[in-house]
Amino acid sequence: MKSILVITVLLIILAGVIFILMYQGKVKDKNKNLIPDVVEDVVNDIKETTEEAKRRAKNVICEVKDVVEEINDVVEEMKDVAQAIKGQKIKERKPKN
Repeated sequence: MKSILVITVLLIILAGVIFILMYQGKVKDKNKNLIPDVVEDVVNDIKETTEEAKRRAKNVICEVKDVVEEINDVVEEMKDVAQAIKGQKIKERKPKN
């Protein structure tokens, strides 16, 4: 219980110091929303980075699905090759696109 109180007091003191520095002009806040511009810039950078990561992850998932489909096609062809080696009749070839 005491640790929560200590952490709360420290956060209040830190917020007070930031407000004093903003009032003195040492920490910039151009739009006067009480959030330092440095913090806003970092948050925007993080948002852009996560959006890019999500976009890349979607692209990777699509490519992996394509690779899995191609691997399945190769497995089917390998089964046909094995049947041909054994001398068995293989099923009709699929028309090429």
